[in-house]
Amino acid sequence: MSFPKIEKPILAQQNPNCQGLYKTSEGLVAPKEQADSIFAEKVREKTTRRNQEVNAHEDLHQQVAGSFAKGKTIETGSDELGNAIATGGHVEVQMPPSVTFQAPMTQIEKAENHARIIAQSAIAPASLGGDAGRLSAADQSVYAQATSAIGAASSAKSQRAAFEGQIAQQSGQKPDKNQELKPEDTQKKPLNIIA
Repeated sequence: MSFPKIEKPILAQQNPNCQGLYKTSEGLVAPKEQADSIFAEKVREKTTRRNQEVNAHEDLHQQVAGSFAKGKTIETGSDELGNAIATGGHVEVQMPPSVTFQAPMTQIEKAENHARIIAQSAIAPASLGGDAGRLSAADQSVYAQATSAIGAASSAKSQRAAFEGQIAQQSGQKPDKNQELKPEDTQKKPLNIIA
């Protein structure tokens, strides 16, 4: 996110009507002290607004990610008065572990739900609108990774269900969905699944 620079007041053109007056970035002409005061107030307003926008954006990532968020970091620079102004921020999130169809169904579903929460967290600030709602390249990257993890977990779930169906058909027993499938189980009963 970028923020516009507010220009310092400049001495108005020398003419009999403007002696000692300064022109602000908004085009107002005033004595130096008043022009400096207007400048300082505009900078403070911009800095406050910017800090609120960045914090709201990062807070929403953190709130939606919940326990999968590790913390918020706000990067700062200096405004025209030398005060700290937020230039960006980030929230570290824990991505879900990758799963295969051999994992217990509960683990697959847990990974899928985890990925959904991370995806929602990545795009949540868009609901804020304005500068606070702009999604960064990092936000979009996390969203893409999370949606990929959702797809992988969904595929693992489908493969697991198909494999359980094959086992049930061959053995007449329904396998435990919450039991991890061992490699020898998958070798004995080959799958013909296209993912």
